[in-house]
Formats: sequence, structure tokens, C-alpha cells
Amino acid sequence: MKYLTFFISTLTLLLACVALFNWFVDPYGMYWSPVVDGVNARKTEAFERVHVSKPYRVSQVRPQVLLVGNSRIEMGLKAESSLFNGKRVFNLGMPGIGLERQFGEALKQIEENTQLESIIFSLDYLDFLYTREDFERPGQEFIWQNLLQPRGMQQRARDVSSLLLSLDTLFSSIKTMAKQHVTSSHISAYGSHYADSYINIMQSEGIKPLFSQKLKQIAQSLQSKRYVSHLGQVEKNPGLKMFATFLEKTRLADIEVTFFISPYHYTYLHMLNKHNHWQSFLQWKMALVSTIEPYKDGHASLWDFSGFSSYTMEPVDFTQPRKLMKWYWEPAHYRSELGEVMLKALTKSTSSSDFARKMEQSTVRDIIILDQKALLQSAAAWQAFSTQIDGD
Repeated sequence: MKYLTFFISTLTLLLACVALFNWFVDPYGMYWSPVVDGVNARKTEAFERVHVSKPYRVSQVRPQVLLVGNSRIEMGLKAESSLFNGKRVFNLGMPGIGLERQFGEALKQIEENTQLESIIFSLDYLDFLYTREDFERPGQEFIWQNLLQPRGMQQRARDVSSLLLSLDTLFSSIKTMAKQHVTSSHISAYGSHYADSYINIMQSEGIKPLFSQKLKQIAQSLQSKRYVSHLGQVEKNPGLKMFATFLEKTRLADIEVTFFISPYHYTYLHMLNKHNHWQSFLQWKMALVSTIEPYKDGHASLWDFSGFSSYTMEPVDFTQPRKLMKWYWEPAHYRSELGEVMLKALTKSTSSSDFARKMEQSTVRDIIILDQKALLQSAAAWQAFSTQIDGD
């Protein structure tokens, strides 16, 4: 009996020590326990559990301004930017999540966070594409509303225990402490993704593999499924239905919401054209404007950064393969330096150049015409780029 008591006591103490150690190091950025520079400040392993930790963390922060979307906004816009004028901001962007999760998490904040004043929401063309099978599943567009259900005690207990008591977390804690002085990506206390790992990739492999791999991924995404988008009809496209429903709910809650289309590098846009998605991409812009039109009474706006501008046309210099680009990591992800340029428009609602274009019924057709012309005008640059990226 004494042996059993000793064993249970020792096991309990060991688990308590492991839980305390994991809580202190907090490798996934869920608790933000006391931070010690050089010990646990840089959450280098947070990406392993960001889909679990961020929804808990945003409830702790109770932001006044919420950033929502996928990895583009997570990496591109910094919650710590001075352009937010001291407001409490949280970046809820998460890699790989679809519209259902994006809208669901945002709506949960609207219902639970009384401090919330405004939302900045990144919209991605690929999220609005559906296959025929998607349309055949009844109620598919409203799955995201299930996310409004509060997390039960059992779910919370599972989440907390998995991030405190598991061996995976223990190994992540050890790796977090070991990588404090290593150039590595990490997540801030306000959800921003500092993509320093790209620096390592650039130094070891150069820019060509980065662009080549990402463009191949884009091509695979566009070719892997037969899409039936129905972008011209809101009532038939689940994504546009969710968009309209979200607009209605934000208006009823008196929450200001600013949507934007990301500044894809021009090579990304030419890949859309190469795989027969260019016209659909332009149609999507028209559909967004038509959907938001009834709600543009001061609480909702839409900005387009995806045109061919001096920023998105940044040359890729293969003669200096290990030199970082000024505005981009690769075709699909822009750097926070470009995010700061975007925030000047998103936070002040002013358009200062051809880069930040406010999309409304009165402007969208001119924007489409400019994009069509610019695609043709940039064909030579795309051809030169393609020759270099495909060469040995």
C-alpha cells in the first residue's frame, strides 16, 4: 500500500512539474505566462497548435480591432503596428483555414467581446471556389454557424490538458527554449506571425526555390479540382452567401468591418491567367462589390490591393538569389513592410495611389479594365520571369 501511495504521489508530482514547466514556457502561445527574454519570449513552436491556441488567446485579449483571414493576413499585418493608434488589436489569421472558420471565429468575437469595435477581414479568391460536390451538400454554407456554439467544459479540459500534459508539448517546450537565439518564425502575444524562417530559407536555398515551389502549389490548387464557382449569383455560391450573412450580422451589431483583397505578386496573377482563372478572378471582384453594395452605409468597405502596381510588380532578382525582396517573401505572401503601406489605407479609409483601390459600384468597372490592360502590359515581364524560373 505504501508503495502504491508513493508511486501515485510521485506520478502526481511529476505531472504537476511537467504541467508547470509547459505552462511557463508556453510553447504554443496560449497562456502568455511570465515572459523572460532568452528563455520563453519567442514562441517558435506556436504554429503546431495555432488553430487551438488563438481562439483561446483572443478571448483573453478582448481586442478592440480584430484581424481575420488566413496566413496572408497573419504574416502581412502586424497587430502591434503604430497605425492602430494604441488600440488593442489581435491577429486571428490562421494558415489553411477556409471561409467557414474565418467567419465563424469572427462572429464568435462579435457575440462574446463587448470591447470589439471593428474588424479587418482578408478575402481570398480560392476560398470562394467550390466543386459540384460542394453544391450538392445541403446547408453546406451554414456549417460555419456551428462555431458559434460555446466550447463545453469537456472540450476546454481536453484542449488545456493537451497543451499542458502531453509529451508533444514537453518536447515543444524544450525546443522553444533551445531556439530563443536562433533565427526562426514565431508568434507574438497578439497573434502576429513573424516569418523569420524565410530568412533562413533565403540564405540556404535562395529565392528561386521559394518562388518555384509556391507557384507549383498554386498551379496544383487550381488544377486539382473541377470548380463550378457560380460567382455571378450570390444565392448559388456558398462563400458569397456567408459573406452576405456576415455583413448583415455586423451591421446589426454595429461593428465596422473593412474587407480587402490581398496584394498577390504579379506572378501569382499570371498563374491565375495561365490556368484559366483570370476571368473568374475578375468576376469574383464584381460579385464582392455587388454583395457589399447594400451594406456600404458607413459600416462596411472593400479595398483591392491586387492590381498591378509598383508594389506587386516588384522584380524578382535571380542574379542576387539570397537577397530579400522588399515587399514579398514569395508570390502568395507579402511582408509586413507592405502591410504597413496597406494599413495606411485600411485605418484611414483614404486611397493614396493605384495600389490601394476602394471598390464600389462606381469604381469596380474601371478597376477591371485597368487590370485587363495591366495583365497584357506585364506579359513580357512574366515571360522573362518564366524563362528564368524554369531554367537550370
